[in-house]
Amino acid sequence: MLEERIRKLHAEGRFREAITVALEGYGPELLSFLSVALRSEMDVNDVFGMTCLDLWNGIRGFRFECTFRTWAYLIARHAQVRYSRKEGSRGMQEALSSIPHLSEIEGRVRTATRPYLRSAMKDRVSQLRAQLTPDEQMLLVLRIDRDLPWTDVARIVATGDDAPMSDAELTQCAAMCRKKFERITAKLRRFAEEQGLFTEA
Repeated sequence: MLEERIRKLHAEGRFREAITVALEGYGPELLSFLSVALRSEMDVNDVFGMTCLDLWNGIRGFRFECTFRTWAYLIARHAQVRYSRKEGSRGMQEALSSIPHLSEIEGRVRTATRPYLRSAMKDRVSQLRAQLTPDEQMLLVLRIDRDLPWTDVARIVATGDDAPMSDAELTQCAAMCRKKFERITAKLRRFAEEQGLFTEA
C-alpha cells in the first residue's frame, strides 16, 4: 500500500525516496485537484511546483497525525491560497531547479498527467461541475472523487488560517461541509435536469 511505503521510507530517514513515491502516487490527483480551483494550465503548473517544494521542505517534520495523502492535499491547498494572494510563487522555478531530483519528478508527473486533465475537461460531468464555484468543485473532488473522510475534507477546505483546529472545531467544520455538499449535489441535479442530462426513472 502506498501509505505504508511512504511511512516506512520516512521512518528509515529515506526522505528523497519517500517524496518520489508520494509524488508518483499522489501527484496526478493533486494536479487534478488544483485544476479545479485554477483556471489556467500555467497557474496549475506553478502551484503544483510550489506544492512539491513545500512537501520536500516539510517532509522531515511530518508526524503522520493524518495520512500523507491528506497532508499533501493540505499542502496543495495552502499553496493555492498563497498563489491566489500573489504570495510564494516568486522564485519558485529557481528554487525547484536547484533540487534536480525534485524538479525531474515534478516535470515527469506534470507532463504525464496533462493529457488526462485536458480530456477530463471535455466530458459532460466536468461541464456541469464547471458551473459551480471553485470551492464547490473542490469539495466534490475531495469527497466524491477522492473519497476522503469528512474530517479530512474539513481540514483541507478550512485552510487559509494556519492555526490548527480543535477537535470540536473540526467536528463543526465537517458538519458544515456535509451540509454544503448536500446543497451542491442538489444544485448539480438541477443543472442536469435543465440541460436534459437527467430524467426521473
